[in-house]
Amino acid sequence: MLNCRPSLWMSTYQFTFWFAYGVYLPFRGLWLEKLGVTDADIGMLVGFGLTARCIINITFTPLFHKVEHLIPFLRYSMFFSLLGFIAFIWVGTIESNFWVLAFLLILFNLAIGPAVAVSDAISNYYARDKQLDYGYTRLWGAVALTLASSCMGWVIKNYGVDIVPIMGAVGLGVTLLSTLMKPTVAMTYKHNQATTGKINILKVLRCKDTLLFITIASLLEGSHGGYYFFSAIYWQDAGIDSDTIGYLWSLSTISVIVFYFISRKAFSNWSVKNLFKLAAATVVVRWGLMAVSTDLPVLIICQILHGITFSGTILSSVRYVEENRKHNYMALQSLYHAIPAGFALALVSAACGWLMHHSDINIFWFMAAMGVPCLFLSVRTPNPNNNKPVRYSPESPTTI
Repeated sequence: MLNCRPSLWMSTYQFTFWFAYGVYLPFRGLWLEKLGVTDADIGMLVGFGLTARCIINITFTPLFHKVEHLIPFLRYSMFFSLLGFIAFIWVGTIESNFWVLAFLLILFNLAIGPAVAVSDAISNYYARDKQLDYGYTRLWGAVALTLASSCMGWVIKNYGVDIVPIMGAVGLGVTLLSTLMKPTVAMTYKHNQATTGKINILKVLRCKDTLLFITIASLLEGSHGGYYFFSAIYWQDAGIDSDTIGYLWSLSTISVIVFYFISRKAFSNWSVKNLFKLAAATVVVRWGLMAVSTDLPVLIICQILHGITFSGTILSSVRYVEENRKHNYMALQSLYHAIPAGFALALVSAACGWLMHHSDINIFWFMAAMGVPCLFLSVRTPNPNNNKPVRYSPESPTTI
């Protein structure tokens, strides 16, 4: 087994994982449409998958709290996720069936669902041990996502949309191989590390402050549901070719990279409340612009704003969880990955699929409306006397 530094191990994993995800995420809607699935059914399928992620992250993932179990758990996650992509390739060779697709998507999301939370936990362990810089290793994921989404536009144009699950399988195969490398510094429990004990997630969720945070994060994260799963179809129907769609997706991930580069200086003195409001205002503007125009200059502006609508929401959520580190850190982490980043996206995706198929309402107006309540709702920190904002740390968990 090849040995490597923890920083190289994590950078390689981030690059290969997000490259695999980048060839799948922007174009899975087009692939499902090619199989004969309607917009409404695509929304339902995506909703089933994201609900599965919610369930796995709120029930199973928190059980793996011992650090020595995290890397083996991640390897198993990648192995079963690879089997999922291989099953998708098989589905493309037979007559499509909604319930077969639903079953496979649920299994795939159960397998890949814990990957981000587990890799974040591994990164945070090594970052606390001064073995890596989380921000630097995480940016390799953003770079990979940019390359994948831009390349796939050209690949689909020349080889057809059936190539999507094949490229995804190749990407996850390489990711699995990268996890088989052995970090030179083993992950072992240290007695000076804080322990969380038994997690009572329902008790944490009943807290009014937690409910307010989950509501705001769910509205802002969920507002991206229609974009993730239907923007490629929406733009293609507007006459935009797959090459340009790939470049537009690449632009959004470039904006994420830029946002993280400038966030430490630009937003270090911002409170969590104001960061959430910035993200909310930008959500309203971005989706409103996308609803009124599909002109390329307008879409370019909208994609640049992704750095604020998505990364701003992530940064706000990370800071809120960090401020609660001494209270309910693990429970909040599990709830965040399960509800805003899982269940909320599932609901919005299903709703957007239904709207596209059964209604004349533009899904982007629906998504813009989700940001409006967040302009008036404000999160509360656990200590009301502590008004000092938490500085963003590159060691904090983020997702693209």
